[in-house]
Amino acid sequence: MPWREHASFTEQVPHLGPGRRISRAARRLAATAIGDQLRPVSEVAATMRMSWSSAHAAFTEVADAPRYS
Repeated sequence: MPWREHASFTEQVPHLGPGRRISRAARRLAATAIGDQLRPVSEVAATMRMSWSSAHAAFTEVADAPRYS
């Protein structure tokens, strides 16, 4: 069988960023629970039914963002 070019398709949903599976709102809630409410990452991840690494990434994404006063 001769080689053929294949195209790939990635579904895009407005409330999810590119390559994301968890909405921006859910990531923001997780980050707030961890940073402002001082809840453990493992607890937030379990409560929100996401992996520990996703909850931690959401927190670091918000914590590392520049803040303007």
